[in-house]
Amino acid sequence: MKTIIGIGEILWDIFPERKILGGAPANFAYHASQFGFGGYVVSAIGKDSLGKEILDVLAEKKLNFLIETVDYPTGTVQVTLDTQGIPKYEICENAAWDNIPFTKRTEELALNCNAVCFGTLAQRNETSRKTVYRFLEHVPKNAYKIFDINLRQHFYNKKIIHESLLRCNILKINDEEATEIARLFGFAGVGEQEICLRLLKKYNLDIVVETKGAAGSYVFTAGEISYLDTPKVRVADTVGAGDSFTGAFVAALLQGKTIRKAHQLAVETSAYVCTQHGAMPHATQPHSFKPIIDLSKALFERAVRVMPGGVNSPVRAFKAVGGTPLFINRAEGSRIYDADGNEYIDYVSSWGPLILGHNNAVIREAVTKAAQKGMSFGAPTEAEVKLAEKIRTFAPGVEMVRMVNSGTEAVMSALRLARAYTGRQKLIKFEGCYHGHSDSMLVEGDDTLIALYNDLTGVEELLKKNKAACVIVEPVAANMGVVLPKEGFLSGLKELCGAYGTLLIFDEVITGFRLGKGGAQEYYGVRADLVTYGKIIGGGMPVGAYGGRKEIMELVAPSGPVYQAGTFSGNPIAMTAGLAQLETLENQDVYSHINRMGEKLACGLSAIVQNSGLKACVNRIGSFSCLFFGIESADDYRSAKKADTELYARYFHGMLGESVYFAPSQFEATFVSCAHTENDIDETLYKAERVINSLNLLHYS
Repeated sequence: MKTIIGIGEILWDIFPERKILGGAPANFAYHASQFGFGGYVVSAIGKDSLGKEILDVLAEKKLNFLIETVDYPTGTVQVTLDTQGIPKYEICENAAWDNIPFTKRTEELALNCNAVCFGTLAQRNETSRKTVYRFLEHVPKNAYKIFDINLRQHFYNKKIIHESLLRCNILKINDEEATEIARLFGFAGVGEQEICLRLLKKYNLDIVVETKGAAGSYVFTAGEISYLDTPKVRVADTVGAGDSFTGAFVAALLQGKTIRKAHQLAVETSAYVCTQHGAMPHATQPHSFKPIIDLSKALFERAVRVMPGGVNSPVRAFKAVGGTPLFINRAEGSRIYDADGNEYIDYVSSWGPLILGHNNAVIREAVTKAAQKGMSFGAPTEAEVKLAEKIRTFAPGVEMVRMVNSGTEAVMSALRLARAYTGRQKLIKFEGCYHGHSDSMLVEGDDTLIALYNDLTGVEELLKKNKAACVIVEPVAANMGVVLPKEGFLSGLKELCGAYGTLLIFDEVITGFRLGKGGAQEYYGVRADLVTYGKIIGGGMPVGAYGGRKEIMELVAPSGPVYQAGTFSGNPIAMTAGLAQLETLENQDVYSHINRMGEKLACGLSAIVQNSGLKACVNRIGSFSCLFFGIESADDYRSAKKADTELYARYFHGMLGESVYFAPSQFEATFVSCAHTENDIDETLYKAERVINSLNLLHYS
């Protein structure tokens, strides 16, 4: 058992009344002990009634936690909370108790110590100071020695701070203390980050941690500065927040976590303490944060009175997972921010089109410039010509393109065109594939025949019995979760369609320009007769398109008899956004990055669920994927729909509580954008591990 030791007074946040409080370092050991380590405190707590009460509470919590008691009076430092909850310190008489003696027992503790936290409070006289320094000399060199500065009121002492910094390898400091350090050490006028970097270098420290309360915290090392925001929670009390941060941080380091992951755990643990009046739960009780969504709730209440279900697209209503949908206020890069100001790592990406991330500067500037010329003209523009030319350059076999306003409209128009070209009425689609909300794509009927995805035999049986105008397919099914085509399935469809005089339509609303510049056609080496697009070609604006061989496309009005029109088709703003996005995809190596991030996320989630013992599987291709709970594989709609949707709902809300936004449905895709970084994926996987492990406890309890 590894041992974590705090030298100083106890911060008695385990008592509801919190009338008598003490210093931080021992409280650090108390918090760290809840992560499975032996906590030991060298403290001046006496054997009076208060001391006995404290020991009883610790015993009741069943923590591996001990206190070195001495027969000195307690209460030397009296702390009370004012009406705002701000601690007020008062120095009482009889300070002799903090003459902490160095004993044989203290030496034994030091020799077996893996981490020790000490502070200025433990060094207020010469005897205690000598004891602390002797203790540190006996601590193994590879142990973590954390100096937790306390600069309140009478504790400002440059010599003690200097001597302590020489003996530690981790410094924990807050922004107020950093300012005071600057004054004491002659760093006046220097910013907080520079102060921390100077201390890191001057004292050859391994780590400097600066906590900034609600503004988050920083970790400084020789090679990196990492920042983590504090989860947005209702703060009940900040007492104990810094100590719990440090305790969780060092406990995670001892568990082998990376500095960044340890930092993440510490930030979240500290935030949790602030919601609990300083009281930490036992480590076996997994915790997650419920974001404050008061404004989202109020907006949803208003929305349901004026819009069906309160939304303009059903999946947004959270019906599949329960709860109140988030109302989003803004977004940037890989992050979205709801109406209440909560920040989330986003993997919905507006359901796929934002391959460059939210609010991309290139697209934003292009759209702003175009909007200054006018919003819509109802007439041809250069932008639509340039975008059509770009699509033709990217997409194999697409010789002509017609712009529309949505994927639904693109599919509806392509189906009409296929019927006109072949002179046939019947259509074949696949169970679980989504092609928009036109009637023929939502129901099975006389003219709409349903096949099983990845089943060529079933398709051939339908083609033998029916003269079909077309077979329409998502080359990668992305609306029953993510289901990949089996080897030979797409090429087999092409051969069958050719043999029976049927057109093959690829619905590439999802895969188009995401799997690569040439989409699924290029990726799988299969050319469809017609292709439908949406999502990415609009750069975040409403848009759709369909295209294909010239001989087919020339049947569209006004070149031919197949009528299709739209006031906003080829809208100059949407065309400009799409062109900016495709030009960026052409000129930058986006695909290697998003595919690498997509692989890291999917492989990481797969490893986590495998280690957890939960039955689950992850399907992925390129930069999008899906985690299915409750099944070992998903090869078609029938296997995918057996997934455990209730468990997914728990996972969704668990991750939402961890500030990660996945799709609010088991049967949607997870999208990675160019804005997602290694740190985003690491943070997501760290949080997912905690959530999935807690799901496992609930699932099998």
